Amino acid sequence: MKIKEVEQTLGVDRANIRYYEREGLLLPARGENRYRDYSQEDVARLKTVVILRKLGVPVAEIREILDGRQSMADALAENEENLKKQMEELNGALTLCRRLEQQQVELDTFDQDYYWEEMHREEQAGGGFLDVCKDYLAFEKDIFNHVFWDGTDMAEGFGWTGWKAVVFPLLLVLIVMVVVGALFVLCFGDTFLEGFLMPLEVLLVASVLFLPEFLLRRRFPKAAQMWRKGVLTLSLVAGAALLIVLAVLLLNDRFHFLF
Repeated sequence: MKIKEVEQTLGVDRANIRYYEREGLLLPARGENRYRDYSQEDVARLKTVVILRKLGVPVAEIREILDGRQSMADALAENEENLKKQMEELNGALTLCRRLEQQQVELDTFDQDYYWEEMHREEQAGGGFLDVCKDYLAFEKDIFNHVFWDGTDMAEGFGWTGWKAVVFPLLLVLIVMVVVGALFVLCFGDTFLEGFLMPLEVLLVASVLFLPEFLLRRRFPKAAQMWRKGVLTLSLVAGAALLIVLAVLLLNDRFHFLF
């Protein structure tokens, strides 16, 4: 099975699958075309990993379980104690949540100032609440995975693995920037730097265009797919038009058939 099939079958995001591979929890074989080939054993192993992660078992301990260095019973017993401690630490959130539920509080009757102070009193008394200070990190991490890890299949298609998957795409982008810079000098008489930086500007615009697809894909996957197809179609049309214009201008510079 290819990673896309595993992702669709199990509902596990490919960024997670890649992460588990990097951590040594999955070791899929590679076919002749260099694509990862997930066997039934790999899928079963991935299910085990996901189950244990959802129970709160750390990745390091899961690795020890899979390697036979720790029994699952011992790991689960230790994890149970950790879960109990976490529940004790969140007793403030549980207490306040029950109070709000009993009082049948709705948004229009919610006294933010009162409960803000109440939450602070609970924290000072030892009650625990969820730490929201680093929520943005999870969002930015998802964006990073979506932008960079989703491109690994393309890299594998060219046989780029390991350091090649990083160096070769960067060299390709650099070559494109140099070529565009040279074309700008030849066709438009502009500076090389303006053309050299243009691909980066295009990548920035593409990132902005693809951001809604990332935001929609979890709750509205069909809308995200439609947006992605629309952006890709628009990008292909714009790219083809740009190449045609550049080719015409370059030919005209040599043969002067337009002006």
